[in-house]
Amino acid sequence: MKTAGRVDLKPLTSLRGIAAGMVVLYHYTGGFLPALNLGPHTGLVARGYLFVDLFFVLSGFVMAHAYGAVFAARVERGAWGSFVRARFARIYPLHVVILAGFVALETAKWLATQAGHDVGTPFNEASRPWQLGVNLLLLQTSGILAFPTWNGPAWSIGAEFLVYLAFPFLSVAMLRAGAARCWAAGAAAVALLLVISEGGRNLDQTARFGALRCGGEFVLGMLAHRVYVSDRLQRASGSGVILGVAAATLFAIHLEAWDLLAPLGFAVLVPLVAGNRGAVARALSRPWLVTLGLVSYSVYMVHYLLLEAVDLASRILIGERVGAALGTGGSLAVFAAMISAVLALSVLLHRRVEEPARQWLRRTPRQASSSGAHEEPALSGTDVRDNRVP
Repeated sequence: MKTAGRVDLKPLTSLRGIAAGMVVLYHYTGGFLPALNLGPHTGLVARGYLFVDLFFVLSGFVMAHAYGAVFAARVERGAWGSFVRARFARIYPLHVVILAGFVALETAKWLATQAGHDVGTPFNEASRPWQLGVNLLLLQTSGILAFPTWNGPAWSIGAEFLVYLAFPFLSVAMLRAGAARCWAAGAAAVALLLVISEGGRNLDQTARFGALRCGGEFVLGMLAHRVYVSDRLQRASGSGVILGVAAATLFAIHLEAWDLLAPLGFAVLVPLVAGNRGAVARALSRPWLVTLGLVSYSVYMVHYLLLEAVDLASRILIGERVGAALGTGGSLAVFAAMISAVLALSVLLHRRVEEPARQWLRRTPRQASSSGAHEEPALSGTDVRDNRVP
């Protein structure tokens, strides 16, 4: 049986980077750059919201790896509190910084309207002041909101934090359970996802059912970790098998088939990647991919703020959205510039916000550290209401 410490997180970290890149592509084409509207040509863009499901499955897997041993037998109050504080401190500082950026952006929009510019309505239905409080409390998926507000992508960290609260208790129920209980947990998770996704057809569930979506897929990730540590996938973790599973999952998304196939495919893919020591592991351990994964939380949190800021500047300077009059060449140039800016900002935020928070965690006693596991960077993904930029 594998121990938790033997999991090489580099390939899984790279998967997060790839997922974050697909989320950016999902938001940066279509409404923002109409000439680069790839949605009609492939579900990999039109249904880019499904890459959030990869984040949720990864999160369940890695949380089981990093903290499962602490909670597998029982939940002690001190250990639960240390775990929750650690996860809160890991995701919250960047969340607050990005929200502050959106407040500044809405204020700038209001000032622009006072100066006579047509830049849309400031503090509109997606950025009411009272909604800011809901976001600050990480209650975006509690049923209070009808759709994601302020920083739309942050709905997913609200969902994930609610699941974090339950994770220690899920660990007690699942991580040392027999096969029958694990099968029952998996069936319950799939049934839950079927119910909230209109029979598996539409997993684009955010403010209303986002926490349930996250919870079901988190459980799938935890079960995937159970399979991984049992060595049952050792002989199946060859690179050819992994490429086949990845291709089948991506092809299902490309065809815009049953949405539920995506998280099911991801739940098979993640333990296979974790167990691979061949070509796939080497490819996913390339430094640039690992670096992208390390800053992926910043990538997905900041990219929508940058999109809105560029859109506001364009409306002030030229009176229309930045992509309205651009052809394919101009749109590609803007896209490249935006990607470069997102990466630069993400590295900066990672170093100035995420890393200091991590250092703070290292100075804070945590019972969860007794597992000897790796400290896991925040795993989350995002989508907003649809693939059109409002």
